[in-house]
Parts: sequence; structure tokens; C-alpha cells
Amino acid sequence: MKPDKIVKSDFSLPAEFPFAAMRAQGSQQTPQIVHWHDCLEINWVESGRGVNYIADREYLLEPGQLFLINNIDRHIAVTDGSLDMRIVIFEPSLLWKTAPEQQEYLRMFYPLGEQQGNLAQLSGENAARVRSLMLEMEAEWNEKARGFEMMLRAKLMELLAILYRATPETMEPKEAAALRKGYQRVRPAVNHIQSHYAEPLSLETLASLCGMSRTYFCTLFKKTMGMNYGAYVEKIRVNRACMLLATSDLPVLDIALESGFSSLSNFNATFKESCGKTPSQYRRDLPL
Repeated sequence: MKPDKIVKSDFSLPAEFPFAAMRAQGSQQTPQIVHWHDCLEINWVESGRGVNYIADREYLLEPGQLFLINNIDRHIAVTDGSLDMRIVIFEPSLLWKTAPEQQEYLRMFYPLGEQQGNLAQLSGENAARVRSLMLEMEAEWNEKARGFEMMLRAKLMELLAILYRATPETMEPKEAAALRKGYQRVRPAVNHIQSHYAEPLSLETLASLCGMSRTYFCTLFKKTMGMNYGAYVEKIRVNRACMLLATSDLPVLDIALESGFSSLSNFNATFKESCGKTPSQYRRDLPL
């Protein structure tokens, strides 16, 4: 049975209130795209089954689970069609303006060390209250009654406080703070790549945007993002091509050029190496 794929990329949060709540159900027929986005994400599994792939970790999804996904880890949820998830996405700036507060109170989003994992450890009253808060935030977001911004901030803060108390302090090694600091330093390049992936991208430009030498930029980017900048650009372009192959009737050559590839041969070779099949095969094998 070919699985459905829940994809939650290709969106931007409003600058004036960087928050979104949504419900993702596995009945949608969307392409398998491992993705990431420049914000934090909370997934509550309401019902159904599936698999959550986050970074290099794999989780069997079950009702009542809560997953925390940061702004660096690539991820995707796949299901046989039964999965129903509540999702909250937000920028830390919605709640805190200073980096020290963000680093301390969001440490549960950066699982490093021996207790590495994206699955929050909740039970009893905590689990029940977290589910309630997820549903309440979804309702506030959809209704947008007067003062909904204050209500959402308050509910999100309460949810994060529950998670913060439930997270052992040992889950915040020095490496986590270094990782977040590294991401903030390469973030200008990440934003530029995501906005200009279809254009030629030079190492000199990306390093300059971050105020670094080319050598230091390459080292920090790979350490922070888990891949070198060339592989990151390639992944963004392949992801865009997957979306176009699944949602448009454009010829493969047009998709290659629109996704930032210089030639059809280069596109075919890169796509097959990344996805295990040619673009034409990928399109043919998509669920109807």
C-alpha cells in the first residue's frame, strides 16, 4: 500500500504574529518531501498511525504522542491515510525578545546527547492538559475572536512551561546552545538560499551575507546544518522539483530550469541520486 505523506512546508508565518495552528490528516495525496522550516513546530498525534522521520530518527506514531521539531531538523510524517495530527508552528520571537530566554526555555526542542529524541515524555495530567491546549489554540487561531493574540500567547506559554518542567536539565548540553548560535550565524545564507534557489548561488555571496570567510562559512554551515552548503542547495532544488512534478503538468525540462538546475542531464542525475528514481518515474509513481 502506497503511503500518504503529510507535508507542512512552503509557508511563511506573518511577521506581525508569527504563529499558525492547523490540522494535518493523512488523506491528502501529496509528494514525499523531507523538509524543514525556519520556525519551531509541535505535533500532537490525535489518532491513527504512521511514522515520523525527524533528522536521522524514526518514530512509530501513536495517539497521544507529542513531537517537538526545531528549525534545523529535516522531517516528514508518512501514513497509510489514518493519521490525524494537530500542529502548532511559531517563532520564538512571539514570546521572547532576548536570546538567553529563548535558549533556556526552548531547550526541549534541541535534543542532543544521551537523551536525544523528539518525543516529549508526558503522562497523566500533563498529557491531558497539553492535548487540551493544542485544541484550544487551534480553535482560537481558526476563530480569531477579539484578543485572540493574547489568548494564543498565554496558551502557548503554558504549554511550553509544562514541557520545560518535564524536560530533564541534562538535555541541554553546551552543544545545544552552540548549535543554536551557529544557526543564527548562518541564517542569512539559509534565508538567501530559500529565496533564490533558482538562481546561481556563489560561495562568496553566501559567506559575505554571514560576514565570514569562505573557509569558516563552509565549516560552520556543515556543522550546523548537517550537510555542506552545496548539498543544502541541491536538497532545496530537488524538493521544489518534487512539488512541481506532483502539482503541475509542466514538462520535466521546465521544472528543472524553474528549480534551479542548469541542464536536464544534471537535473536527472541529481534527482535520481536523491530520490532513487528519475523525475519521470517519480511523477508516474505518484498516487492518483
